[in-house]
Amino acid sequence: SYSALTNLVDLSIWHTLVSGPVPPQWSALTGLTSLKLHDNRLTCGAPKAISRLTGLRYLDLSWNAESGGAITREWSQLTRLTYLSLSGCGLRGTLPPQLSALSNLKKLYVDNNRRMRGQLPGAWSAMQQLQRLSARNNTGLTGTVVGNAGVSTR
Repeated sequence: SYSALTNLVDLSIWHTLVSGPVPPQWSALTGLTSLKLHDNRLTCGAPKAISRLTGLRYLDLSWNAESGGAITREWSQLTRLTYLSLSGCGLRGTLPPQLSALSNLKKLYVDNNRRMRGQLPGAWSAMQQLQRLSARNNTGLTGTVVGNAGVSTR
């Protein structure tokens, strides 16, 4: 049972070709501060199990090309995040302005999600800790974020 793993702080399952959604039972891993699930075949759009892990500081779901989901406002609950990578996840839709609630975020990567559309949210300018925002190879995204971030969209 996942609920017994309350002392687990780092979960790394990467490059194993695990597929499907993130198990909802993982929401019981409330001690997690680092979750690395990159290079698999997971659905990484907006799994509710992850949005409940409010102690996360590091989250890497990059290169889970099977996902095709969208980033939704639930992600704004992860206010302790300092690192978020959703590159190459096949994400679609727009980037929600509510992510500006991630006030501790220093690095945000949403590269290579060619089905994303719209403007980079102006509200993201409120993320004063943001040092790196990379949204390269997203032909449907436009705009800039004013602030401290080194922004890359191409």
